[in-house]
Amino acid sequence: MIVTVTANPSFDRTLRIDRLERGGVMRGEVLHNQAGGKGVNVSVALDRAGVATRALVIADPAELDGFRRHLDRPIGMEAVPTAGAIRTNLSVVEADGTTTKLNEPGPTAGPETAAALVSAVRSAASAGATWIVLAGSLPPGLDPAVLAEVIADARDAGASVAADVSGRSLEVAVGAGVDLVKPNLGELATLAGHDLTDLAAVEQACLRLLDGGVGSVLCSLGADGAFLCGSDGVSAGEAPTSEVRNTVGAGDSMLAGYLAAEHGGADRLDRLRTGLAWGRAAVRSSGTGGVPDDDDLAAATVTTSPDRTRRVEIHR
Repeated sequence: MIVTVTANPSFDRTLRIDRLERGGVMRGEVLHNQAGGKGVNVSVALDRAGVATRALVIADPAELDGFRRHLDRPIGMEAVPTAGAIRTNLSVVEADGTTTKLNEPGPTAGPETAAALVSAVRSAASAGATWIVLAGSLPPGLDPAVLAEVIADARDAGASVAADVSGRSLEVAVGAGVDLVKPNLGELATLAGHDLTDLAAVEQACLRLLDGGVGSVLCSLGADGAFLCGSDGVSAGEAPTSEVRNTVGAGDSMLAGYLAAEHGGADRLDRLRTGLAWGRAAVRSSGTGGVPDDDDLAAATVTTSPDRTRRVEIHR
């Protein structure tokens, strides 16, 4: 069982337009309107892969049934109680694939919510969860320091912990020595304290995280693929496509594919290859996520001897 934690879930609405014009009036096509949040997206993708999963979300329990009805597919879900309406996020996708996101902050969470979150994760880990996946932003009022307690309790109970978070939450997760961290290139550069312009720089930044106690680093490079670094070595891969329809949820799908392959006993290269294939399927989909087909799997190539001089850049 892989349990995901979405501290700030959302109703995600995606609108496609020809081109975004600041101050203009634009009409577009609604691509999807569904329940989401990074951890929820990971659970939905895992469920597609046939991996047992459950999603913990911080939400008013009275809203949970309505939230479930807006999921792509039914998954096990539990609310960590808080007051206030679940936020709505809007993604505007232009014809060339450029995506602009407008995210609400979410309801304010207090100390009671933090305590309930720690308790819920501890229970999930004690019940046999193999992975606890911390994903996405925190709601206003929730101190990122609580994640250190969440991570320690989960690991003490025998679960591995993955973190796909940003900002102060990412710093806390790294400091707590999570088993897997999934930054994008910009987030990794922020941790490193300087720009990362080639794979050699990416590798050195990843190795510093490993030296600090992190188990493995899966760095998403956007259109440039991904870089995986762990105690068993490094590998890099790409899954190029010209069919970029929607990048929303692509990183979540990549993480889900990686964890699904790990759950199935795959080695490091196959875990990375599967993650890249799932990410490629997501960007080719009009919604959040997508099921990889033979073309996605064939397009995903990985190597243990990457060209460390290869340039990378932050895709905005």
